[in-house]
Amino acid sequence: MKPLLWLLAIGLGGALSACSTLAPQEPAAPGYIALVAAYQGEFDNILAGLQGEEIERVEQHNGVDFHIGRVHGQDIVVFQSGIGLTNAAMTTQLAFDHYPIRHLMFSGVAGGLDPSLRKGDLNVPLYWHYYEFGGRFTRDDTAPTGYRIPPFLEDERRDVNYGNLFPWGMATRRAGEEAPVRQELYAMDERLVRLVGDTAEGLDLVAADGEPARVITGGLGTSGMAFNDDAELAAFIRETWGSASVDMESAAIAQVCWANRASCVQLRAISDIVGNDNPNEFDEFKAVAERNAGRLLDAVLASGEL
Repeated sequence: MKPLLWLLAIGLGGALSACSTLAPQEPAAPGYIALVAAYQGEFDNILAGLQGEEIERVEQHNGVDFHIGRVHGQDIVVFQSGIGLTNAAMTTQLAFDHYPIRHLMFSGVAGGLDPSLRKGDLNVPLYWHYYEFGGRFTRDDTAPTGYRIPPFLEDERRDVNYGNLFPWGMATRRAGEEAPVRQELYAMDERLVRLVGDTAEGLDLVAADGEPARVITGGLGTSGMAFNDDAELAAFIRETWGSASVDMESAAIAQVCWANRASCVQLRAISDIVGNDNPNEFDEFKAVAERNAGRLLDAVLASGEL
């Protein structure tokens, strides 16, 4: 399915732009704003935008450090999710178990799927999804799909596949729902996505080539368990869902936020182009990506609009 048809099918035809005008917000509601990064480099760039005295204490739960403080009149909890979908889900739920979180903002890096993106550009999707959750099946040239799909899975999606991998949605329980809810996409908070785009317009963010960094808001973001530097897989994800970036945590964090009824936005700066000829891109350019994502998150926090 082409990206445009996919977007129309799920009602995403009008992608968000970064030029809306936000109405003044009410005084801050009770609860924490969670600031999250996957690993130390991303985490350090969040802390770099906070004054030392704004972190009041560090609490530890199940081996994870949670930095508690107050900035711009907002209570914050800052922590590392760890790398990978399982770590991200486990640690994010741990945070919800101990703190009343109302907004979660993630700042980190991602692989670029759109070849026009440059290292240091940012992608802030409105929806996140998993590209690997689904089924893998044996080749069968007599089957309509070319693969032998068991009858008990006949209700799952069959119009999208990468070889023998057929991705589909995941069912999740949450309070107030009578049964697990099956979703292919997890939505971010539209107001927060717009706020990020508006805030970026006032920042001097610079890409690795020295030019102003682009900030793309809206559309879909993609997550998988493995580090992806496969050009063919990148092309499949891009052509199927229209995703601009791929990472290893965002969909899991989005799912946990959905289950806890908390709003969420995730800022991903491009550290490398998936499948590029330079195998060292991530290591060479992750610093500029970490810095741009951290600066934009800190600016959103300082906007007074949360």
